[in-house]
Amino acid sequence: TRKVLQGLRRRLCFNLLDIISLIAKDTVDCESITNGEESEIRQYKKNETGSISTDSKICKEVIAISTLLSTRRGAQYRSGSAKSILQGQQEILTDWCLSAQTDFVSMMLSRSNDEFYRRINDSYYEDGENSGKTLPRALLVNTIHLTNQALTGYASSQVPRRLRKLRGGPSVETHESLFSLDMALETLQEHLRSKSEPYAAKHTSLEAYEALVDGLSAMSCHPNINVRGKALSNTEFALARVGWVVKHRRSRLLAAISLNDEGQKGVHGIPSCSELVNQINSQGKRSRLAEVVKGVAKIVALPKVMNQFLWGASNRYELVEALCGTQKLLKLIPPEEVPKVIHYVNSIFLSYRSKLYSLPRNTKTEQETHESCLTFLLDILQLQEGNTATTDPDKNVDDNDAGA
Repeated sequence: TRKVLQGLRRRLCFNLLDIISLIAKDTVDCESITNGEESEIRQYKKNETGSISTDSKICKEVIAISTLLSTRRGAQYRSGSAKSILQGQQEILTDWCLSAQTDFVSMMLSRSNDEFYRRINDSYYEDGENSGKTLPRALLVNTIHLTNQALTGYASSQVPRRLRKLRGGPSVETHESLFSLDMALETLQEHLRSKSEPYAAKHTSLEAYEALVDGLSAMSCHPNINVRGKALSNTEFALARVGWVVKHRRSRLLAAISLNDEGQKGVHGIPSCSELVNQINSQGKRSRLAEVVKGVAKIVALPKVMNQFLWGASNRYELVEALCGTQKLLKLIPPEEVPKVIHYVNSIFLSYRSKLYSLPRNTKTEQETHESCLTFLLDILQLQEGNTATTDPDKNVDDNDAGA
């Protein structure tokens, strides 16, 4: 029984990973059809799992469970909201006039260096059930209880970091992600029915947590807008626990925005945008491409991901090149989706601009990279001015960077 209970969390993580992999497999390149005037109400063609991958309730439940397994242990994560209620109760129940008087008496005794003051604890003035109390004892007990809960919740958040340290720390190269689109309904059913451990013992719980982040990234590109929103909020929370995985996903995210991800279908949970360019639905639109790009752009705009991009000058240069190469992408997606994609890309740019003058450039290499970035931007502006002067202003610009 002890062995089963110790491996229960790990097995649940892998079972959930199989379910997310199956949903991602069916929605990675499904056909999206706009229904009427609402661009976010979609109809989908039949797939292998029937209504599982297209049922928003099932998908949102899977996302919520994955967050619980990978980030939370116990009910202590709600101690923050309970502290807000406690502060309101203190504002109502505390006798501030009497508290001010006790503080004044304590200050006077300390200034007079009175021997009586040195033998009395200040807490006697602050707590007491008889006359003279300034803080109700019930609130004091709740404060201690909530503080204990907060410490327990913080300790549970350190479990993934401890597992990473036991694996070897940041110096050890991260294993390849366990997330894969190679999943069938029969395989999933077999894993769920198996009484023995169906997963290899060499795969640890930490690898399952890291793979669930890729699964949440896949759900962030789901065709349903409600599922995408739920997955994005949970992805941000999961990255607060296993944020080191962003370093290995950085190039994949930029490749999706730049349409340079040939042969990377499903890598780190993100569909191949370059392959979706050739997928046109019955209405003659690339709706699925727009859905994936919006999900990827929102992932890049997350604070944890942006901090990774802004960490070094070379990373910032790659981000600038990707943002300045979106003109081709905007010409491919449906016209009704263009304002949304521009808004998401602009949110990334605003995060970069707000920290432009405070970003470190300490080494000579970083300074040279920064100069190369400025030269790249000046060349784009010069090329754009030249095209504007020599061509018709109403004519679309064919060059990708010139129209950025």
